[in-house]
Amino acid sequence: MANEPYSKSSRNTKQVTFPFIIFPPEHEMINIKFYRDAEGYFKADTEPKYQLLSQYFQSEVQGVAAVCEDLLVAIAEIEIGDRHLLEGVGNTCGLELTANQAMIWNEFSEHELTLKLSLSDFKQTLEDCLKFLQSA
Repeated sequence: MANEPYSKSSRNTKQVTFPFIIFPPEHEMINIKFYRDAEGYFKADTEPKYQLLSQYFQSEVQGVAAVCEDLLVAIAEIEIGDRHLLEGVGNTCGLELTANQAMIWNEFSEHELTLKLSLSDFKQTLEDCLKFLQSA
């Protein structure tokens, strides 16, 4: 994919353990609010258990519709089997997409904190963000 928003991860791809992994219930409704603050900065607010998701959208998507579109193309490729994995690290967060899940982690946190979501939940959140950005 041209102009992928992520560079290849430099982290060791051998067995990696994340001691603080959050597993939200499968297909739980993710309540996330996308908006622009008084200064015009893109924001994503959600409940504390999805804090990494909010952080991901603010630091990596940054209110740019093309980032959502590129990720949705990658997800479509994964869903039809043309691609098996997308992994990369952006400004502060890492993202790994597979056929079953999306995993987000903070590269700079003192505590290794990871959020795992179903791929369909992450896709729905991207679609919601894209709708917001296209309507704003």
